[in-house]
Amino acid sequence: RIPDDAYLSAVRTRADTVTLEGLATRAAEVYDAVNAAPELIQARAPGPVRREAPDGGAPMERFSLAAVLRANAAPAAPVTPPATGGH
Repeated sequence: RIPDDAYLSAVRTRADTVTLEGLATRAAEVYDAVNAAPELIQARAPGPVRREAPDGGAPMERFSLAAVLRANAAPAAPVTPPATGGH
């Protein structure tokens, strides 16, 4: 789970890789969370972390992280829509 103060601006997938982009007070905590996720391996930062102050607010770190989906990770359970009345 990513920290509560982290905001994702993009989530992209390509083949077996997921890339996350966003802002956080400390990008290293987001990296730690991604690295600890049992479904992901080989977490890395494909670019530098940049500090910025959005709209004059508190400084945040803009990050981009990528990780590979673990081959033996169980797929997410399918979401079954609720049954509609009709009887």
